[in-house]
Amino acid sequence: MGEKTVEFRIFAGLPFLLGGRGPSTGASSGLGAVFARIAAREGYRPVLVARRQQRLEALAAEIETASGLKPWVLALDLTESAELSRLMDFLETRSVTPEIFINNAGFGDFGPMVDADEERISRMLRLNIAALTARAGPHS
Repeated sequence: MGEKTVEFRIFAGLPFLLGGRGPSTGASSGLGAVFARIAAREGYRPVLVARRQQRLEALAAEIETASGLKPWVLALDLTESAELSRLMDFLETRSVTPEIFINNAGFGDFGPMVDADEERISRMLRLNIAALTARAGPHS
């Protein structure tokens, strides 16, 4: 039986675990880490993506010990366009076509829009929207 792959990206939202391949985000802690463990337990090789390299590596070691599968680890900040391109290139060079996408990172803001920081809003939109839809673009 061939190796299954699950990629984990960094974004916010509710995850879906459907089978096959797919990214998961926010994989370094909380629900992202829980879903990475579940995916590995089901025989999928995770691609763990989050900003915190040490936490990702610790989770990858835990998953490998428990499942025998060695997750890919990508410490990226997907609020940055260049980092999103690095993720897309990583998936493309390994011929990984996501079938599962676990979206578990992101952030929001609260307060009057007139007082909002423009750069913070731009970063939020890149993470919560652009990164979520990136696979529908030229890299798909």
